Amino acid sequence: MADLDRFVSDLIREKGLDEKLRPDLLAEIGEKLDEMVLDNLETTSALDEYDFLHDSGNKEELRAFLAAAIPDLDDREKQVLDDFRSSYR
Repeated sequence: MADLDRFVSDLIREKGLDEKLRPDLLAEIGEKLDEMVLDNLETTSALDEYDFLHDSGNKEELRAFLAAAIPDLDDREKQVLDDFRSSYR
């Protein structure tokens, strides 16, 4: 899983943004990643499993599930982050 805190730190530094924007940036990029995941889970059972694991808070199990369900997960995450970086202001 992408290190979102480091990504946001780099973005703040790169774009010269105010540190006060950190919580909003973390929330926004988190939503973009969630959208990508939901767009790539094709069955109702996969969506149900995602919801269950997400709500349980076990990040390792969630990551393992997502990696199995979305074979190119790392590439898709990277693409979301790259798109966010290039489109942000």
